[in-house]
Amino acid sequence: MAQSISVQDFNKLPLDADSIVLDTRNTLDYTKKHLSHSLSIPAAILPRQLKNLDPKKLYYILSYTDRRSEALADQLTASGFRAVYIIGGMEALQSSVA
Repeated sequence: MAQSISVQDFNKLPLDADSIVLDTRNTLDYTKKHLSHSLSIPAAILPRQLKNLDPKKLYYILSYTDRRSEALADQLTASGFRAVYIIGGMEALQSSVA
């Protein structure tokens, strides 16, 4: 089971080269609003993109809410990646800066 992080704790993180925010929302939603340092890989194609991910990195999984990101983080963890899902997703992140 993947770990989780609250929006408040995520906002305090000093993201570095060993951490990647993986935005799993669809491309249209990502284009409308996204974190400048995030990587877009929609959930529908993520399983086919695992070969392109670096297992040495820590992935923060972001979806619109956290339901999908929790399942995706679990899949990544089961595949040998380090993954943490952001509780509340982009919806909570947007509310935290509003």
